[in-house]
Amino acid sequence: HTLFGLTVGKGGFAGVLAAGGAGLADAVVPSPVSGLDLLPCGPRVADPGECWTTPAAAAVLAELRGRYDWVLLDAPPALA
Repeated sequence: HTLFGLTVGKGGFAGVLAAGGAGLADAVVPSPVSGLDLLPCGPRVADPGECWTTPAAAAVLAELRGRYDWVLLDAPPALA
């Protein structure tokens, strides 16, 4: 988010995963690069590795696969 001049805010991936959080359409933001949309991380969570194993994360990734030709995940290494 820093590279593209975005703020983390309450949305982002973590916000979409939170119950009652932001919707995916509200959390994805266009970047200054044509054809490139971004989903910032959102607020920090207690156990970031754990959120990748939830059914909500699988649903978000499935929805992203349906909307985009390519989905790139930029995340720190995790041994979860």
